[in-house]
Amino acid sequence: MTWFKHLRLSSQLTLAFVTLALVSVVMGITGLVNTAKANARLQDMYENGVLAVGDVGATRSQVLFHIRRMNSFLAFTDAANRQKNLDAMDKHVKEIQRLSQQEKAAARLVPAKAKEMEAWAQFDPAWETYLAAAARWSPWAPPARTPRPRS
Repeated sequence: MTWFKHLRLSSQLTLAFVTLALVSVVMGITGLVNTAKANARLQDMYENGVLAVGDVGATRSQVLFHIRRMNSFLAFTDAANRQKNLDAMDKHVKEIQRLSQQEKAAARLVPAKAKEMEAWAQFDPAWETYLAAAARWSPWAPPARTPRPRS
């Protein structure tokens, strides 16, 4: 370090500021790289975590709507309202299938956990059982009555 002491004061100050600038540049580059990595992890968490939870919530809502439409179908006695409920039930089933296919595709793109893959393996048979049970009640539903004209 004696060589540093033998330098002129202006050279010492210049060398100190250059060293400080280099350290600042290295720290800045390291910060930018790590910020980009953190941003990528946050983006991945959002796409694979938050959106998936939203899809699960939307699917749950569609199932509840489907069940309500089945109950409404049984409550109505006129053919027009029954058909309206059947059409809405078909729409809910298609939306549930779309959401589940979308989520399955996302699970295939990213490495899914074993628990998640096991849950998807159980979903398809359970969904088929649900659809079969939903279709089974319609033949036993009371037939639609045409309203009598009021005199």
